[in-house]
Amino acid sequence: MKREFKNFFSKKYIFIVIAILLCIMSFFWYTSIPRADNEDFHFQESVYSDFIEEIKPYDSQEELKAQYEKLNVYAPGMTNYNNGAQYISLLYKLSITYQLPYDSLVEFSEETKYTQFHYLGTFKAPIMIFILLASLLIGGFYQTSDVMNKMSKLIFSSGVIDRKYGVSLLVMIALVTVIEIIIALLGLMYRDSEAKYCVLYTGGNSLYVLNYFQYFCLFLTSHLIALTVVYTFVYYLSVICKNGILPVCAIFSILLVYVLIQTNLPDRLFFNMLIRGGFIEALYNRDIANAVNLNNLCLYIPIILLPIIVFVISRFTIKRTDYSR
Repeated sequence: MKREFKNFFSKKYIFIVIAILLCIMSFFWYTSIPRADNEDFHFQESVYSDFIEEIKPYDSQEELKAQYEKLNVYAPGMTNYNNGAQYISLLYKLSITYQLPYDSLVEFSEETKYTQFHYLGTFKAPIMIFILLASLLIGGFYQTSDVMNKMSKLIFSSGVIDRKYGVSLLVMIALVTVIEIIIALLGLMYRDSEAKYCVLYTGGNSLYVLNYFQYFCLFLTSHLIALTVVYTFVYYLSVICKNGILPVCAIFSILLVYVLIQTNLPDRLFFNMLIRGGFIEALYNRDIANAVNLNNLCLYIPIILLPIIVFVISRFTIKRTDYSR
């Protein structure tokens, strides 16, 4: 295993690929971050408005309790009265219980706000782009480069194929973890926003409350699972094909088709969970009247099963293939 780590870090092209992909990730992030000088009134209102607009401003706990006592059973303007009113009631109860000052809560959503939670969220798609491209280029060619050099018979006989997978995946996991830790630390520059908790409403009395560290852990877990799934699929598909070019070109074609047709897809949740942000995509709620449906997480089952199936097939393929050719 130690020798394989040395072998991985001896391949200079991997570092060149990683550097290029980090630049691409930074570019996508830069083009997606909110601009303070944007002249769009609705944009400015969204960025600088209250964290949760359904809670009216208050200056003291007494004023907060008075607002809660006056809260109607049905909140006006809600399309789903039961969920909407229950959600607002839970928000008030939470603020009273923890004696939170105004604008301490943010919603688990993709809405643009200047808080540490939303800063971290703006990296969701760029990091996933990095994961996808790195998995394709490293997972597709790290092992198959030895196939092209006629070294695979020796490699397979010494059991290095799986060790190569384990070492390269560990390095990728460590890299993504370090990147996200740095981003999370940079997000602390928005701690003056006074945002303390992120709330996730799942219907009824289910209101999950996440601090910044918990939010970061959920964010990181989503990406690491996505990385493991994508990298495993690409790596062992390349092992089966004995060539990284074919699976990489096939996957690039699928991604291109998705980009071209995504505007016509009625529900893009499955695709977003697959190639945009991982399972965390299922938790984003764009309408407060509708609670997050946790059953959507079941969409990740086929995404996880696919690399497992490819891995199992690779076991039979390796045994029947002469890799010395």
